[in-house]
Order: sequence, then structure tokens, then C-alpha cells
Amino acid sequence: MKRIVLFLVTLGVCCWAGAQEHLKFKNIPMDGSEKAFVEALCQSEFHLVHDGSHGASLSGRFTGKTVDVFVMPNEEGNVSRVAVNYPSPENWGNLRIDFYSLLRSLSFKYGEPVELTQEFQLPFSDGDGRELEALRRGRARWYARFVSPEGTIHLVIANNPMTQQPAINLLYEDTINCLRQDELNSQDL
Repeated sequence: MKRIVLFLVTLGVCCWAGAQEHLKFKNIPMDGSEKAFVEALCQSEFHLVHDGSHGASLSGRFTGKTVDVFVMPNEEGNVSRVAVNYPSPENWGNLRIDFYSLLRSLSFKYGEPVELTQEFQLPFSDGDGRELEALRRGRARWYARFVSPEGTIHLVIANNPMTQQPAINLLYEDTINCLRQDELNSQDL
């Protein structure tokens, strides 16, 4: 009897995982190899900047802005994460407007964020004219996290890894491929 129950539970989990869909970026499912995903992005007006052993970087238009995109595969070579780095704006007002615009668009598509933080730490505050300094110093946190069955999307204002200036960053994490990487990592633990 235990074997039958275990078999049915295993079968149910396999069917559930097989029926699950992948997260989409630019309406392209994150379900295949990094190479195929990058090719699909290149067909949608992105151009390849660098292709390395840990992922590919591209440049192109996304949500009306020119952005840098980084495609990160799991150990098996399937796309697990896509990071989008926006250019650093000239001032806090523009950065804040862009954040709220993306927050509204993501909420429209994925529902309300499961986590939303918009705060400055003393001695900084919103409206003091030193917001960008606070962000550069790590004394502010503007973050939203959206969760769907297909994956998780993080919207954050942080220092751009390339310029070290405050900018908007998005991170798309595909549930299936990230879980697969977790499974592979757990074999080493």
C-alpha cells in the first residue's frame, strides 16, 4: 500500500512539474538553452555584446529604454535568470518616476507585489535632495518582488554593476530552471 501511495504522489508531482510553464521575458519563454534564448532575443531587436561561459550579455530596447541584458544559464545550459540593467538617470526624480512606472506595469501583469519596500535610512529621507547619495551609500532600499507560478521578478533601485551609479535593475528567475539548479547544487552538499 505504501508503495502505491508513494507512486501516486511521485506521479502527481511529475505531472504538476510537467504542466508548469516557464517565465517569459519579452514574451520568450525561458525554457530552452541559453543559445536558443539569446538567438530569440537577437531576433527581437537585441544585439549580442558578449557570450561567455557564465552567460551572455546583450543590449537593446526594453520598456522604451536602451538597456543591458544578461542571460544566465544553470549548469545544464538552460536559461534560469535574466537580469536587466537600466541606464543611470540624471536625477532622483527621473529614477523614482521610472521605478513607479515599472512597478505599475509589473503589477498590471503579475498582480500586487508580495514584497514592497521604499525607504531611506537616517540621515537621509525622500525629498532631502540627497537621495542618489543615499542609494550610492547603501542607505536606501527601493525594492519590489513579484511571484507567479512561472517565476519571480525582482524590481530594485541599486547601484548599476557597470557604472556604480543608482539605477533600476530587474531580475527574472524561472521557477523550473532555478529549482533544477538547486537540485544539482544539493547533490554537492
